Amino acid sequence: MIIRCIIRDFCINMSKYIIALACLSITIASCKKRNENPAKSAGNNILSFTINNSQVGEAVLNADSATIRIFVKQGTDLTTIKPEIRVADKASISPASGQQVNLLPDSVITYTVTAESGATQKWQVQVKIYPKPNLASYKPDVKPDSVFQGYFTRYNGWNSGDGAQSILLPDGRTVWMFGDSFVGEVNPDRTRVNNKTWFINNVMMIQQGSEFTTHHGGTSDKPTALFVPDNPKRFYWARHGFVDGNELYLTLMELEKVKVNGRDELAHHADKMAVLSLPDMRYIKMLDIPYRNGISYGDRCFSDGNYNYMFGQKGNGWNNYLYIARAAAGKAKDTWEFFAGDKGWVKDMSSATTIKMATHISSAPTLINRNGRYYMIIHRNFFSNDILMFRADKPEGPYTDEVKLYTTTDADNSYLAIGHPQFMEGNRLLIGYSVAGDIFKSYKNVDICVPKFIRVTLPE
Repeated sequence: MIIRCIIRDFCINMSKYIIALACLSITIASCKKRNENPAKSAGNNILSFTINNSQVGEAVLNADSATIRIFVKQGTDLTTIKPEIRVADKASISPASGQQVNLLPDSVITYTVTAESGATQKWQVQVKIYPKPNLASYKPDVKPDSVFQGYFTRYNGWNSGDGAQSILLPDGRTVWMFGDSFVGEVNPDRTRVNNKTWFINNVMMIQQGSEFTTHHGGTSDKPTALFVPDNPKRFYWARHGFVDGNELYLTLMELEKVKVNGRDELAHHADKMAVLSLPDMRYIKMLDIPYRNGISYGDRCFSDGNYNYMFGQKGNGWNNYLYIARAAAGKAKDTWEFFAGDKGWVKDMSSATTIKMATHISSAPTLINRNGRYYMIIHRNFFSNDILMFRADKPEGPYTDEVKLYTTTDADNSYLAIGHPQFMEGNRLLIGYSVAGDIFKSYKNVDICVPKFIRVTLPE
């Protein structure tokens, strides 16, 4: 059509022919220019580039320049990396996705993507080690969280107690576990309804969105603890837990009230794990957690997709030594490994050594994996009002760079600062902490024993 138009124009007017020819030359030149940069064609694009277990944040892909920049954790062995790569539909890539490559820090490796049409594009991939944030300039910003404080201002079911440890379920629900708790009805003026108030040692709440349901043993007219030992003289304090496959594992401490030199004390007999099926929360069985040499595992748990970890503690509650154990994902019922310092991870519990920290601290540390760093949130010691943060490159530490996040001011004594990373808002972490209120006075004011919630900014 274009040629016929040109010939016709030539016969009519030579000047129009020259103009048309010039326009045609420009069109051809612009086509050649586009073919020289096929990266802008969706047919040979890289859509995602992932280094499993080592990557920090998302890879930065630039289709215009055909470049990818990706950050990895410090200490990553880049000589044996097997990147997972997704390309455009019906395109191929070389080296292939999953093929081992040598990605030395700051070096560039070339991947070639071939579209279905045969057009190729070379992509330049650069890997960088993620730098440590400068905590010297980090100033935590702390604000009360009115939303969760409102959630926990309750008038029936669980209404006050300590612990408030949360576990995110695969379907998006959150399980909340509590130790000593009040269950029952609360008057509008926040006093307890005397004949409808019960004190029990472990309770569960399940959160779905803004709705909470209380789960306990016994009946609604006479609630009992959700988990009860076979020995009627003993009871369980609820701790934390983790999800492994289609099962929920909840850690418990088995205790008994005893007299020692005329004083009431608690004897610690055993540590347990209750196994529940998901998503129906049906009880399956109770497992033993090794409790030897005074080391109690199960205070807090952490999962990274490859392993489930349990923190242990040994001490008097005021000044504790921390330990850590782990089991491979899908192997929670099998033999656990224990961190043994220079020996690494061993199956012999007697070889377990303490996590290296600059100071003694309380129990129940929360571990947050953020941009390839592990941040531990924990109280300075039991009934201290200081909530601290430490940093490490691995779950087993060593933990350094102590930062005081917050000093509680709304109670004489606070304890068990717990982070809830599933409720992160940007870089603001939700933290709840228990308060040591007078349980007898709480009959006149329920809020004396209700956990408090704050949000704290974390380092980028």
